[in-house]
Amino acid sequence: MKKKNLISEDRKTRPVSRNVLIYALIVLTMLCALIVPLALSSESSDALNAFSRKYQVGELADEDVIARKSISFVDDQATQAKVAAATHDVLPYFAFSMNKTLGNLKRIDGFIALVEKIDDDPTVPVQIASLLTADGLVDSDSVVTQLAALSYDERTKMLRLLRESSREILSVGLYSNEELNKISAQGYGSFFLENTVDLEPFRTPRTVKVAMALTGGGLDRVMLRWLSNYDDSFSNFQPELLTQALRLLSTPNVEYDELTTMQRREAVADSVNPVTVTVSKGTYILQKDTVVTAQALKILQYLDTNSMQYTFLEQLGRLFFVVICTICALVVFKNYLPNTKRQDQYLVLLLVATLICGIASYIVVRFSRNLVVPTLDPYLPVLIAPIFIAMVTGRKRLGLVAAFLVAAYATLLPDSNSMTFFYIMVEAGCCIYFIKFVSRRLDMVYQWFFSSLSCAFVTVVSNLLLGYSFDGIWLLVVGSIINVSGSFIVVSVLLPVVEVLLNLPTAFRLHELAYADSPVLTRLSQVAQGTYNHSRVVADLSYAAAQTIGANALLARVGGLYHDIGKADHPEYFIENQNGDNKHNELKPSLSAAIIKSHVKLGMEKGRDAGLPQEVLDIIGEHHGNDVILYFYNEAKQEAAASDRDVEVNKEDFSYNGTPPSSPEAAIVMLSDCVEAATRTIKRPTAMKYQKLIHQIIMGKIDRHQLDGSRLSLTDLEDITVSFVRTLVGRDHQRIEYPDENAGEQGQSVPSPGN
Repeated sequence: MKKKNLISEDRKTRPVSRNVLIYALIVLTMLCALIVPLALSSESSDALNAFSRKYQVGELADEDVIARKSISFVDDQATQAKVAAATHDVLPYFAFSMNKTLGNLKRIDGFIALVEKIDDDPTVPVQIASLLTADGLVDSDSVVTQLAALSYDERTKMLRLLRESSREILSVGLYSNEELNKISAQGYGSFFLENTVDLEPFRTPRTVKVAMALTGGGLDRVMLRWLSNYDDSFSNFQPELLTQALRLLSTPNVEYDELTTMQRREAVADSVNPVTVTVSKGTYILQKDTVVTAQALKILQYLDTNSMQYTFLEQLGRLFFVVICTICALVVFKNYLPNTKRQDQYLVLLLVATLICGIASYIVVRFSRNLVVPTLDPYLPVLIAPIFIAMVTGRKRLGLVAAFLVAAYATLLPDSNSMTFFYIMVEAGCCIYFIKFVSRRLDMVYQWFFSSLSCAFVTVVSNLLLGYSFDGIWLLVVGSIINVSGSFIVVSVLLPVVEVLLNLPTAFRLHELAYADSPVLTRLSQVAQGTYNHSRVVADLSYAAAQTIGANALLARVGGLYHDIGKADHPEYFIENQNGDNKHNELKPSLSAAIIKSHVKLGMEKGRDAGLPQEVLDIIGEHHGNDVILYFYNEAKQEAAASDRDVEVNKEDFSYNGTPPSSPEAAIVMLSDCVEAATRTIKRPTAMKYQKLIHQIIMGKIDRHQLDGSRLSLTDLEDITVSFVRTLVGRDHQRIEYPDENAGEQGQSVPSPGN
């Protein structure tokens, strides 16, 4: 039989106010997920700002400050210092000036040419003075007069030496004192020289020390040493005169190229990698009773001004993240829920529980910042929602959906890390897994113990994955245990309150209804012992069958126990309570059918008075569906046929007024009720007889469309059949014969009226 997802009328026509409430809670939950991280970020920034203002370099810290997240930032001061050092390593750039070199050569050659004619032309001194004046030079040492006083041969030799010396000096390079003093004042003892004029003795760039650079004032020292080899070459050699002539005629031909120097320094500055400061999560920024360093203060200042601020794009991304995660969680949550009238209630509980977790997380993080731990993940109170939802709904999958939602929101907190989402999911999964131990409230102690143990182990593993030291691991383990303990305490307090307010069929509530003393069942056992025993067998059959197909076994048991409580008012009209006398022999079939049908309505009323959950009331109202009471229907048709009057028997008068089962549990109780009543009529029962009878009952229900809305598949029905046979064989094992028997020997009678 194909499963069908039917939409209940309650969901179709639910009030607008309920829709408004749900949408308002969704928006409020998403706003909480966005606002809490912002508030914590602002408070974190204020706290770090207080630290950065409180301490000065060299003081002793009176508290521990630990990095809550891994950060990496560029140290501007250190980067600037590195750039300054790199640019300072670029030496000043000097280059030969071709114009000045050629100007020097032209001036010297012209001077020599004029001096060579000084004996023949009396205007030579005037011409020389004009030559010098054109370049702003003044013969303060009377070089021309001294050269004119020499003999022709001596003058010729001096002029030849002057030409050679000038070329040698210009090839080495003559510098300006002002420029050399300028770079010396900048701290440079050397400079970079490039030979842009192809004069010997070098062709490739080289580094020159400032002390070795030749200036006009240093010509005396250099020339005296260089010309010492010529002292014996000719008589009346005057090196001082030659030096004076060179000083007069030579001007600096090497210039400081400041533009090229700046360009080279800028290129080096651009190639310098910024100084990056990396602080791993869990690292101490300040430690109590230790000296506050400049680096620590710098980290605090950076965190204050940068790390806790969110840009517009970051906020937009967070908004999209929250919306997508919320929608996905709600869609999956509703898809996991069957066709139940409590879908909206469970959805509201999920949103409220998530909202509580968000507010509680803000409080915990707000007042736990002084804890000396590398992460606050074990302290986040986000386990409340998954545990609560799993217990309230009785479905672990829904608890995992709640875990996904709170874990996604927790990743937005300022102190979260790459493992936060997975850590919360694993923690919640461990706690939800151990819910299988819960059948009584006392059993939560076992769940708490195993959950605490597993969460402590998960905390240690997470600590290893994140690479934190084990110095403070005990604080994280204790925090996880406290978190689990607090979550179970909160759930233990909230669960009974919600049970009462919404009358929910939680595992605790169903267990109490199934095994605790109930006034309704006590009265049923007193006034209708047969019905009471029948109900207990139906409960056992339903419980085992529901377990087989994965339905809510406790709900099926409770439904089986309470499905016939309406028979307590008129027990004598139901055959299981009769001792020979059948009250229906004195009644018309239509009246008998009316009495039989009434036990469903009376059962609903008694169930409401007893405060049974709606799910149990649905089973009571649906355990006969709108099926026909065949015994009295057939009897009425026989009476009509035997009478002389043409009387039409209305089938609806002999049909139950309920609706077919809308849940697997209600369908199982319906089948268990029919099977238990029918199998009591089998003589010499065997497993084969049971199986054939159960198959006939199920096929009859299918033919009369009683299982269309039950969401049971053919595979489920096969498993239910096997479960029924197993339970019945176990009940009657002392009197069942198992040898091969004739398949045609049924030995069964028509089901008794009233069942």
